[in-house]
Amino acid sequence: MKTILRRMTLAVFLTGVMATASAQSHQRIYVHLPFDAEIGQITLPAGHYLIEALGQSEQPVLSVMSQQGGHVLVPALRLYRPTGEPWGRTELVLVREEDSYRVTEIRVAGRSVGYEIPRGKDANSSK
Repeated sequence: MKTILRRMTLAVFLTGVMATASAQSHQRIYVHLPFDAEIGQITLPAGHYLIEALGQSEQPVLSVMSQQGGHVLVPALRLYRPTGEPWGRTELVLVREEDSYRVTEIRVAGRSVGYEIPRGKDANSSK
């Protein structure tokens, strides 16, 4: 079966950016997903989410909290922009695969480092 891939960016649906109090501060991104989307091996229903990077390592964990109180931990990889220049806007990058969407990257305005979301079995859920 042929998989159809189409990239789309949901910059319009991102309503917040990150906390920048210090180099140690956590990045917080507020997202509105207008439809269900997979992140890792978890499917997030359409809705509002707070995504926060935990840790400063090359393999940070993303905390994804829904407005309804659900909470998921998703392993990620650091994504370095090849040019070294910061992204101009915060973006959640999705790939469409047949009838579903999958979060593949998170880019943060003002930073040249973002997050790549690998598809894997390491996503943890605690609801």
